[in-house]
Amino acid sequence: MRSMFEAEEGPSPVPISELVEALRKKDPAEGEDRISLEESAEGGEGREGQEYRDGSASQPDRISLQEIAEATEGRSHGLMLLLLALPETIPMVGFSLILGLPIFLIGILMVRHGTSFPLPRWLGRRTMKRSLLNSTIDRTLPALRRLDRILKPRRTRMVEAGRLQGVVCIVMAVVLAVPFPGPNILAAFAVAGIGLGILQQDGLAIAAAFGMAVLTLLVIAGAVTGVGLLVWG
Repeated sequence: MRSMFEAEEGPSPVPISELVEALRKKDPAEGEDRISLEESAEGGEGREGQEYRDGSASQPDRISLQEIAEATEGRSHGLMLLLLALPETIPMVGFSLILGLPIFLIGILMVRHGTSFPLPRWLGRRTMKRSLLNSTIDRTLPALRRLDRILKPRRTRMVEAGRLQGVVCIVMAVVLAVPFPGPNILAAFAVAGIGLGILQQDGLAIAAAFGMAVLTLLVIAGAVTGVGLLVWG
């Protein structure tokens, strides 16, 4: 029986840095598959926004999860997990709950469907600020370029363990919802590691992310135990 940790390699996917740079350069006005949400009676002027024909909204200052999903086929949930977790690794105070909710929802989908699933329209409509996305990409792009030289397809049994990845994402999303700066950063790195592993088909990165998730829970348990000892003597 082949081990989950058996070394397996395949063709290298598109580098992560190229995927995120393409999102940063993406023109929100591009695309012929958009229709006006509202047009005035005077010749169609006064448009307030646009949406895709699948119902996902498009705004010049925001980017939807649907647009992020379209950047890659078959690995869209990995890219979304990475982009949602990266801002909290910097960290950017006040965004943990906002970013944690989509991570929680993606985790539920992974538990239900495994490694491959279509993005539901209700989730694709959720948006994040383009300024936040671009700032995150600018700060993390050098590190992503270095990771591109390290990550590669291997330990594919770990990559295929989508339901287990989903459970970890759900737990880490709950941690992100709690205002604990230290554990929040660790949880964000765990989610980002899962996203990186999915994108590059690197089971070793996913295994490291699982280890980071365990460390996160140990830190929380230690903090709770310490507070309990101080309170109850």
